[in-house]
Amino acid sequence: MSGINMDMATHIKNREVIGKETITTPAGIFDCYVISYNIDLNTNMGMSQSNSAKQWIAEGVGMVKQEDYNKKGEITSSSLLTSFNN
Repeated sequence: MSGINMDMATHIKNREVIGKETITTPAGIFDCYVISYNIDLNTNMGMSQSNSAKQWIAEGVGMVKQEDYNKKGEITSSSLLTSFNN
């Protein structure tokens, strides 16, 4: 059997810094910029999905935390920095 070819396009829109927060993780305490954005996912098979997300970004570190939300505002997935070596 062969697989199905599927093209997928992800569009990130309305990306903006909405504030600053201090985040505590197992990797330490980080002063972060909070960035929110919308994600539109489209495939050549007629499927589409729109969600939103937030990222907490620390200078010199990168992404410390991320949360993805469905249309109801419920968290669908998340990531958290657990270790960091500088």
